[in-house]
Amino acid sequence: MMTSIRASLVAAPLAVALVIPLHAQGQSAAPAPPPVAAALSTAERAELLRQAQAGLALIDDIDALIQIMPPEFFKLVERSQFEQRARAEMAQMKALDARIVKAEFGEPTTPYRAGRDIICFLPNTLLMQIKGRLYKSRGYLLAARSIDGGAWKFLDGAAIDEHHEWLWIMFPELPRDIRFPEQQQKAEPVSP
Repeated sequence: MMTSIRASLVAAPLAVALVIPLHAQGQSAAPAPPPVAAALSTAERAELLRQAQAGLALIDDIDALIQIMPPEFFKLVERSQFEQRARAEMAQMKALDARIVKAEFGEPTTPYRAGRDIICFLPNTLLMQIKGRLYKSRGYLLAARSIDGGAWKFLDGAAIDEHHEWLWIMFPELPRDIRFPEQQQKAEPVSP
């Protein structure tokens, strides 16, 4: 059970969808933009980290979490179906007295261009408390925003880690040769 704590605590509310995608991948006839976007500036990086941290503060509010998820996620699952499943997962996590104690974010990866969006991965380490015991989990967030700027949208990497093809259903113009960060689904107990 502890091996799926990260998936249940973070990915379920942030976007674990255990359903078959709703449509097949589309293809664009337009010429592909450069696969790698310009590196994030210091200010853009700081804003990405600020928004990611603020997003974790919303972990108990499914409606607020949906607002910071990429809308493209709902190409994979009906919104109402996701909401119902996420609320059930949240109730299970509350029954386990599960909460995030601390979140640390690493350096964002290379930003990739996907049509009018920029996509990057944001490695993270979560310290979670479950029934009074501490666990550490390493993973990443998918971060997406318009090339014109604006708010970042987030999806926990656990949602796509076992189904990388879902990423191209959501963002068909994303280059195929991107590098995914390492995801560690196993939640390791931490000694007090």
